[in-house]
Amino acid sequence: MGRIPKAAVVLAALATLLSVWTEKLSAETFEPHLVISVASYDELKNDLRYIGSVFGNPQLADALEGLILLNTRGQGLRFWDRTRRWGVAVQLDANAILQGAEPAEASVGVLVLPITNLKQFLSSIEGLVGVAESIEAGVFRVSSPQGEPVYFKQQDRWVVATNKQDLLAALPANPATLLQGVGENYDLALQVNFGRFPAELQDRLVNQAIDAMESGLVREPEESEQEFAARKEIAEWWSRQLSSYYADLDQLVWGISIDSTARKVAVDFAITAIPGSVGARLADRLAGAQSRFLALSRANPSIAFRVSAPIGDTLAWELERGLEKARQQALKGVAQETDQEQARLARTFINKLMDVLVDILAKSNVDMAFAAWGTPGKGFAVIAAETTSAKKVNDLLQAIEEALRNEPDLQAVIRPEIEEVNGVTIHQVLLKIPADVEDREKVVEFFGQEEIELAAAVGERAVFLAIGRETTQRIKEWARAAAVPQKVEGAVLSLEMDLLSLATWAENFAPEADDREGAARLAEALREAGGSGKVQISGAAIPRGLRFRGEMDGTALKALAILLQMEVAPGLPTRPPFGPAPPLPVPEIPAPPAPRF
Repeated sequence: MGRIPKAAVVLAALATLLSVWTEKLSAETFEPHLVISVASYDELKNDLRYIGSVFGNPQLADALEGLILLNTRGQGLRFWDRTRRWGVAVQLDANAILQGAEPAEASVGVLVLPITNLKQFLSSIEGLVGVAESIEAGVFRVSSPQGEPVYFKQQDRWVVATNKQDLLAALPANPATLLQGVGENYDLALQVNFGRFPAELQDRLVNQAIDAMESGLVREPEESEQEFAARKEIAEWWSRQLSSYYADLDQLVWGISIDSTARKVAVDFAITAIPGSVGARLADRLAGAQSRFLALSRANPSIAFRVSAPIGDTLAWELERGLEKARQQALKGVAQETDQEQARLARTFINKLMDVLVDILAKSNVDMAFAAWGTPGKGFAVIAAETTSAKKVNDLLQAIEEALRNEPDLQAVIRPEIEEVNGVTIHQVLLKIPADVEDREKVVEFFGQEEIELAAAVGERAVFLAIGRETTQRIKEWARAAAVPQKVEGAVLSLEMDLLSLATWAENFAPEADDREGAARLAEALREAGGSGKVQISGAAIPRGLRFRGEMDGTALKALAILLQMEVAPGLPTRPPFGPAPPLPVPEIPAPPAPRF
């Protein structure tokens, strides 16, 4: 027998789903703590058709339609409005959970379906859910396989279903309001209304999350004392943030979006704060973020990272404390150096570097960016940051210059203050690639010349550090663009990757053979998919909150399908690209390890 379609599965399993929702709650009010929202059937079918074409089964959506016809006596979804969303709303009994009940045993839920004729719809699926019994006007009862009843009611152009008959009277006249505003841009969304949880339950949930983090704070056998201390510091920082801000939480939303028109897939996590709270005010500040370095990501790099965020004084203080600890740890390591001159140079460099990092990162507004180009013959990388002290940066450059002059074997040609543009002074160092460097030919091939250019550009508000070729010309262009900050439209935190460019670089220059082999497979898959493959991870300000998104375009998704066909993932069957899809084996999933930080 074929697989039962989604709509039929929901209705066939409805009794099982609702049977665990006990009748412990008052029906006087229904304010859901959890809401699951699903796209309309037409949207799901279009997206399924797209996913099927990517993974080599373009008839997948049509097969679904056929199965629905088969399991509804040929009537299909005649009484299901294919253009409207549907979903589930769940209310928890907090008192029962606090007394030890499992959440699934202390909740009541309502299924909201876009059905226009309940009686005829139930008749069409009798073979799946059994015969429905009319118990009052517009209300039907269906017994589940476990004997628990499920109640259906027609309300205007909607149908609601629940295992608690009394709850039907408490629902809004328009059941769609239970789903309103939940994941309207997603194929599937889960919203947790955390702000509706009683304070005691919030405390318990947060303490459990903190306990889970701390359970991973065990030093691993291969982990050094310094590495463990750093990981512990990060975990403790997250614990402090969670303890400080969880009372501000209003909603958490997870969403999956498949855009068959734009040919991309996105996974989101959004968090919003209670109006007027500290978290909400922080989000409002992020919405006004500006950056001097938007031009870097617009120059088609292989990889680009940017953070432009007014983080506030509290987080700035936390960052400064962390950087000072890193300074002391680094100086402690230098103390073991027996060569006094080398130790002096190292101490000077560390102190000057940490001074610059504190100036760039430990302030209420952070604006920095990184970009790299991996094209053979044109290798280039640049890091840029907003600064408030050009003097500290120049002090660091002087320390680097002294260290270079102390190493004559490097054959460094130092060219200070070679040019100035928009108040930004450019310095340059030329380093001849040593003859004894490992894989020298590949290094020369990557940079496209026998010398490596290092350049630094320092202004009153911005600093650039670059390595590659034609560094001066590129920095001049970016320095002009950085003169005036621009409003950030969208992400305040962004990581963008061109997978083909990165894979081509790793295929040629990665130090390990396994890495080169894996990169070659990815590059082959991307070329077969017909594009470069774009992936972006971002964080954007939304009203009263933040939204984090992971997104890949159609080429990257298709390359993933091809990689699966290549058996890059163990246990998957091979098949010709985009040929008939064999059934996939169901892997045995082990229990997840304790979280590690």
